[in-house]
Amino acid sequence: MVRYRGVITTGTPYEGLNTSSAAASGTATQPSITTSGYNRTVLLLCSAADDNTWTNFSGGTGPTPGAFAEVGYFSTTAGSDGSLEHQDGDQAAPGTVSGNTSTVTGGGGGNDDLVVTGLALKPTGG
Repeated sequence: MVRYRGVITTGTPYEGLNTSSAAASGTATQPSITTSGYNRTVLLLCSAADDNTWTNFSGGTGPTPGAFAEVGYFSTTAGSDGSLEHQDGDQAAPGTVSGNTSTVTGGGGGNDDLVVTGLALKPTGG
C-alpha cells in the first residue's frame, strides 16, 4: 500500500489520466500524460499477464527534473501468473511526459500482454 501526502482533497486529485497497452511485447511504453500545473507527481501503474520484472521507465520526455523510480512491485506464479509494478517521478513544470519505455522480462519470456496507466497527482496549493 502506498500513500501520497500533500494532494488536494476536493475535486479531482489527478489529471492526465491515460492508458497504453501492448500485446505480446517485451517493451512497455508509458501513455502520454499532460500536466497543467506545477509540482505534479506522475504515477505509472503497470500490469503484465505473467510474473515479469520491469525496468524503470526512461528514454522519453520527462518527468523533469527527476526520473521514474520503482515504488512497489508484486508478482505471483499462482494460477495464470501476473505482476504489478508502480513507479513515480516528479514533474516540476507544466508539460507532457511521454515516450518512456520499460523492458519487461521473465515469466513467459517477456512476450506477455502489458498495460500501463498513468496520471499526475495535483498538489495542495498548486
